[in-house]
Amino acid sequence: MILLSTAYFPNLLYLNQFNTDQVQIEAFEHFQKKSYRNRCKILSANGVLDLTVPIVHKDTNNTMISDIKIDYSLPWQKHHFKALESAYSHAPFYEFIIDDFIFIFENKTVFLFDLNQQILSMLLQYFKIEVPIQLTDTYLHRPDGLDLRALTLFKSESMTTEEPTKAYYQVFNQKFGFVPGLSSIDLLFNEGPDAYKFLNR
Repeated sequence: MILLSTAYFPNLLYLNQFNTDQVQIEAFEHFQKKSYRNRCKILSANGVLDLTVPIVHKDTNNTMISDIKIDYSLPWQKHHFKALESAYSHAPFYEFIIDDFIFIFENKTVFLFDLNQQILSMLLQYFKIEVPIQLTDTYLHRPDGLDLRALTLFKSESMTTEEPTKAYYQVFNQKFGFVPGLSSIDLLFNEGPDAYKFLNR
């Protein structure tokens, strides 16, 4: 069993952890700032760009991740959509994939955790991953399996720089070379139905 924290458009290192018999997502941890729980990285014409989902700040350090609300007073949905469009509109499979994720930019899901679970469900379908996923019903101080909750810390070297897959085509390859550690949606837009072949199996 692998224990993971929730993540917004997680990268390939995160998705590779689903190559197991069972995955649990921690639903009772406290929200941690500077983590991939509410942010991801994409590759724009100007280099790596961080996209962050703003949250309602009310003592987040003592609020369970499943109770963290998204802040819609900021136009983050418009910003994220424009950023993806600008970065990937010329990617081979952008037009075929973006519509499946349009709910992120049109609906106002109240809780960050719920939004991330919706995104994860879509990603697992695209990457042809079929593994039972459970949500914890209490905070696991001593999990039975492999505890990878720290994988989503924003400053984690393994999360930001290690790419557990071979290089693939990226829109700005000629300008930047291959850039690892990006959101898995980068691979989807560029490789489409073959994206799952780039995961470690």
